[in-house]
Amino acid sequence: MANNAKQKYIEGLATYHKRLEAAIQTNYGIDTEYLEVISWGYHTTAIYAKSTDNKEFLLKLADWSENKEVDVLRDIDVSNRLRSAMPTPMYIKNLSGNYTFRFEDKILRLSHYISGLSPLKMDFDILGQMVDLLKTIHSFKILHGDLTPHNVLISFGEIVAVMDFEMSSTGPREWDLARTAFFSWNYMSQTAFDKVAQFVLEKYADTSIESDLFYKYVVENAQKHLASVKKHREDYDQQEDWERDCSFAKKQLELITTI
Repeated sequence: MANNAKQKYIEGLATYHKRLEAAIQTNYGIDTEYLEVISWGYHTTAIYAKSTDNKEFLLKLADWSENKEVDVLRDIDVSNRLRSAMPTPMYIKNLSGNYTFRFEDKILRLSHYISGLSPLKMDFDILGQMVDLLKTIHSFKILHGDLTPHNVLISFGEIVAVMDFEMSSTGPREWDLARTAFFSWNYMSQTAFDKVAQFVLEKYADTSIESDLFYKYVVENAQKHLASVKKHREDYDQQEDWERDCSFAKKQLELITTI
């Protein structure tokens, strides 16, 4: 029974990819050789696409809603504005002159593919580069909103892409610094958070940053992360994976609140 279910899933996925390939051809005039899912999140799936003329693209699909469409268009707009200052995705307009289109119940955007990996084994060198990026973003009078290890790509120790500006906004810079510090710390095993926090604040090097507000936002991020993991329990294929993530999020929150 398990093998039959797996076979049906694989067949269904292949059929879905065929429909997606047809939509890409219709909307962009691009004939794809194959598609491959490279990352999955609660809200967005990233798919690598290779065209028949050996060009590489990245598709991002998300469940469509009016709010999600606003967020996606914000991401594209901010990415375009910041490209002169840092490496951001280059989104492609479709044949209708738009950066997005509806595919079934999804909203899809297409960009040129950037080769790199998310730094899920963080170190202080990469963290320092992320803090420098925040300083640059803040010079444009905006926040990134979600500069975590999942939203940068590295190649040979250097950040080669800054992504996902869907949560960008105006507001206190302490929020960005706290979010980057907390989620980077989650991938820095055996490193005390105090050491990460001190590094981030010293690297940013702005005496107007309020450390109390920074730590307040760190706790908020830890709380929201745990709540998000709990909320998305049913999205996990394996319950043991959810239990692992939930246990880790609880432990991190406990450690943060003892500082």
